[in-house]
Amino acid sequence: MAAEALLKEAKEAERRADVMGPSGYVKKKDSINKRFLHSTLRNAIQSNKHKSKSYSNYSNTRQNVNDYEDSKYQREERISERRDSKYKTESNIKERSDRKYSSNENVCQDKDRQSRKPRDKRDS
Repeated sequence: MAAEALLKEAKEAERRADVMGPSGYVKKKDSINKRFLHSTLRNAIQSNKHKSKSYSNYSNTRQNVNDYEDSKYQREERISERRDSKYKTESNIKERSDRKYSSNENVCQDKDRQSRKPRDKRDS
């Protein structure tokens, strides 16, 4: 059907060229309705492409965020498991508690030393 229409149009163009010369015939413009329809369809296709691109970008970004959050959660689990296995033994708990008390004693001694420093003459 489309091939027949093209052949018919070609024959008409040949007849017009014989009468008016090869450069004398100018094909008339489409009617306003056809131009409007053509531009509307073209713009609709472009906007659909834009929408689909923006949606795919959004979904890709969302997927990346979800992947990151999942991996972050898994890392935290692994770290807590390592901490639990490392510090939950009885010997480690005793060592850590001993360290706490010894460090507190050192802090108290440092404070005593600071309070015994002689004052400068300027302060008095």
